[in-house]
Amino acid sequence: MGSWAEPPGIPHRRGRHCGARAEGHAVLALCALCLVLLPGAQAAPGGITFLEEPCPDEFSLQGTARGLTGSRSARVVLNYAGARRFLALELSARQLTLRKVHGGATTLLATAALPQATDGTLRFAVKRRAWRLTLIANGRVVARAYDRELHGGRTGWQASPGVTVALRQQATEPVAFADDFTRGAGEAGPWEALAGRCRVSEVAVGNHEGTPGRYSSNAFSWEVQARPQALCTTGYWFWDHYAVEASVKPETRGAVGIAAYVQDPANLLLFRWTAAAPGRPGSGACQIARVREGKMAVLASRPGGYEPGQWYRLRLELFDGELVAFIDGRPVCRARDDTFGQGKAGLYARNCGRVLFDDVSISAVDGLRDALATDAPGQWEDAAGAWRTDLQSRSRSTLRAGEAMTVTGRPDWHEGVVAAQVTPGKAREVGLLFAYRRPTDTLLFRVPATTPGKAALVAVRGGKRTLLAESAARVAVGKGARLRVETTGGRIRASVGGRQVLAAVLPECPPGRVGLYANGPAGARFRDLAVSFPPAPPPAPRVEAQFAQEESMAGWASPLGSWRPDPAGFFWHTGTFYGNTRARLALPPGASHSTLVLHAQGTEPDTGYRLEAHLAAGGPSRLELYRQGRLMKRTEGAWPADQARQLRLWREEDLIVGTLDGQAAVWFRDPQPLPGTRVGIRSGHGEAGVAALEATGSNLLDCTFAGPPTEWWAARGVWDVAQRWPCDDRWSFFGGLRSESPMLWTKHAYAGNLTVEAWVALYMDAPDDAQVGYTHPSDLNLSICANGKDVSSGYTFQFAACNNTVTRILRREQVVAENRSLLMQNPTRVNLAFQRHWFHLRAEKEGRRVRFFVDGRLAGEYTDPEPLPGGQVALWTWRNGLMVARARVWYEKDAGYVPFPVPAAAPAPTRTGGWRLLGSSPVILGCDFEGGTGGWRAITDGDGPILALGNGAPGGGRHSLRVVNRVSGGDLGVTPGLPPFDAARFPVLQFAYRLPKGVQINLYLRLRRQPLFFGLTAPEVIERGHASLGPVPDLVADGQWHTARVDLRGAIRRLYPALAQLPVAELCFRAPNVEYLRSGFGGNRWGTEYGLDSIRLIGTSQTTPAEAEALLSPK
Repeated sequence: MGSWAEPPGIPHRRGRHCGARAEGHAVLALCALCLVLLPGAQAAPGGITFLEEPCPDEFSLQGTARGLTGSRSARVVLNYAGARRFLALELSARQLTLRKVHGGATTLLATAALPQATDGTLRFAVKRRAWRLTLIANGRVVARAYDRELHGGRTGWQASPGVTVALRQQATEPVAFADDFTRGAGEAGPWEALAGRCRVSEVAVGNHEGTPGRYSSNAFSWEVQARPQALCTTGYWFWDHYAVEASVKPETRGAVGIAAYVQDPANLLLFRWTAAAPGRPGSGACQIARVREGKMAVLASRPGGYEPGQWYRLRLELFDGELVAFIDGRPVCRARDDTFGQGKAGLYARNCGRVLFDDVSISAVDGLRDALATDAPGQWEDAAGAWRTDLQSRSRSTLRAGEAMTVTGRPDWHEGVVAAQVTPGKAREVGLLFAYRRPTDTLLFRVPATTPGKAALVAVRGGKRTLLAESAARVAVGKGARLRVETTGGRIRASVGGRQVLAAVLPECPPGRVGLYANGPAGARFRDLAVSFPPAPPPAPRVEAQFAQEESMAGWASPLGSWRPDPAGFFWHTGTFYGNTRARLALPPGASHSTLVLHAQGTEPDTGYRLEAHLAAGGPSRLELYRQGRLMKRTEGAWPADQARQLRLWREEDLIVGTLDGQAAVWFRDPQPLPGTRVGIRSGHGEAGVAALEATGSNLLDCTFAGPPTEWWAARGVWDVAQRWPCDDRWSFFGGLRSESPMLWTKHAYAGNLTVEAWVALYMDAPDDAQVGYTHPSDLNLSICANGKDVSSGYTFQFAACNNTVTRILRREQVVAENRSLLMQNPTRVNLAFQRHWFHLRAEKEGRRVRFFVDGRLAGEYTDPEPLPGGQVALWTWRNGLMVARARVWYEKDAGYVPFPVPAAAPAPTRTGGWRLLGSSPVILGCDFEGGTGGWRAITDGDGPILALGNGAPGGGRHSLRVVNRVSGGDLGVTPGLPPFDAARFPVLQFAYRLPKGVQINLYLRLRRQPLFFGLTAPEVIERGHASLGPVPDLVADGQWHTARVDLRGAIRRLYPALAQLPVAELCFRAPNVEYLRSGFGGNRWGTEYGLDSIRLIGTSQTTPAEAEALLSPK
């Protein structure tokens, strides 16, 4: 049992009901937008007191019964329609019982023992969701029951003398809520802070001209400060069966998460994620926990914490006692808990100075979990044959020979997944039912049991059976296998043992219940039945309306920006669509002949799948579906041309389907799907008819950064929404600043062919310069097929590199193509063609060939005899801020999620192990790192290296200094923390070093205003304005310990023989500041490290200890 609050808990404050709907862009959809409080009641004959309102179809009833002591009791009636038709909830001090009275017959639906209440008070709730009934007592689900016969009626109560009952009834609908916090800064909207500081925060403060967010890609987020804890909630007490999703960026280490079923600050369920410890990858944990009366109990835990400064997408699903937590779309934790059963949703943080949340959504969850763990009356209906549920094995099996069907679920279930494990025994056939209405009206997936045969998808309509599809190969369940059926958008797919065996298209797949099927001798056994409804696909990328109206942004913000016309009247999408692909065209009223094309090669319609729609003003219309010019399907129908229509063509695996107004009209299966990647559209209404067209695919990452960048890692720099032009306080976009080389990586790696597009621009970093406005206008770069750590590990495409002198392609670190004519033209603020422009970068990898385009012009290409394997995509720059309006990645294969890379190097203590006086004849100052870094520090924060302690040191010491690169490139620099000293009095610097290959550093210092350096592993790399003092003699870079002795006085006097005093300042080890070493090219890759130890600053024979003490304790 962990403590909910360490130190002791947050103050308890009673919640109040949230507003009816959120402000700004928040949406709150409920059946009743305000709470239904029913203080009025009406007495009826028989002693029942009824509430004024009738029972809704779905509702939550909350009640309190007081005085339940001894033999006293109370009864609550639900769906009461007379003495022969009602549900009765019987309450006593020790027990809760639910019975159904129907037609005079009484059925026990559920009973639950209750702990003895000391004051005779019982707080209870009944949730009715269609056929499900959930009973809650004193904050815990105690029973579940099922009834699909009683509806309507009224709610009332009666009780023994001395017992009082208070009821509260609320009509419910599935939860639907969304909030992107786009509203005035400081406005809480539908949120209530129960602890900590919570408020809407404007990311890039700007002038919105009266419309919040008008000129920004994502101007607002929800800021939380948790010292020690923060908790804010939204929603209502009766919310249940929901999934909460939120994007979160913790800026410090602590804990963040999602709260659910919140009763008050001391009672809730929690998905909690703690930070990884610095330098310890895999530390930290994601947990599902229960907080009851202020005490936290962890129900499930999995190692792995977050890294501060990164955006993540969290999700917590709750349904019938099962909790599942997700991070970035991946399930990470699962638990069961029946506490509370309903309640508000919330956002949580602990011991975090600042946390940002954004894009919160709460949606309904439905289905079945562990459906065979109980044998409650009404849960199952045997439609044919006889069935039995075995609670010990949690299975359901047939009892008699012949055809058997048993069904469960809601009649309005539509499109989802039903799966079960089956052991057929001696049965001939087994299967799954779905879209079930009655035995004569259902869909059936039927599989041979032990003798291989054809699996079949059968439609039963009016008792007549029609074969819709059958497997190409012979299959059998054998001793046992998992059967699975998935329906989506009219498509049906069925599998046995994880292998798909058939697929079909049903133009109108009806809703209905689900069930189990067997035929033949008795004994077929089913277990692990699960019904789920996958989350809705993400919406199309959002673009602020103002952006779409700007001519300079049309390429990435306008719906037509990605389409190019050809002479034949087609519009072709610029993307390369791999995998499942969909195209849509909205047709205005009027006769027309329109065409959709998928998976074409180039711009030739007859190389792909083609849907022709002939909509006639009079007479029948027709749809025709072609494969490479060959007619595969044709249908005619009465589709009047005087109405607006939605025409779609989609491919999913081997199914090719054309639809009109959402109904599948023509389709066929292609055992050899076409390899083309182009999508084309031709509207019969001319160019005016292509205003509403869309193409999307399963293998596409499309980011407009209208929400947090949860698909990307911010590897270098601070990536946030910022004003592109500081001189204009309106426009703000997503970008990376505060680094000499900002880098942004995809969280997923990709394999095979790949196309990357990005609309990028430079941040105007010199707004006070009235003519130029940019200190280093160059370097808009992207890399592909890289390792997620170093951009130099893949193919790199650089536009305007090397101070805007070349555009080029690199394979790893080798230049393989150059273009010295395609550059930034007059890159100044006074050139508005540059100042307002978004450069369109496009990189393609197809087989051995890679190509690079800038604004549609070919910048270079290269055929690689040994193509690099797949990897991650990076956007980056050098000595600039990088603004990104939109980025898209089309990929052949998703190679998986790649965690954020963190070197295994824990930062060393900083206050011990520093400089000290080691000798007086001569005077020696020394540093050995035995207890910490002792004043040594990284030159820069953020991109600077990690200073850790290494085990072992030259000369038998316990520790040495490890300087570990946390980024690709960077300065890899450390400074000793000494004040300026006179090299004439301290002429020798001696140190032990360990320099592996790949480390590129020198020893730098400043003499008055002149920067100087001694060459270590990069002696030939000379920065502008720096003078070389020569290489450190006898240096060896082999990864082993060696000792170097540097004559500071002698080397400086060779350059400045007339100087009596040699004031040395800013002594440091670091990488040269040159292109593109600081970006990881030529050395200093991610994780590179070197070691230092036994550092000595040695005085002359005339140097006094007092001079050394002055350096140790400067004024």
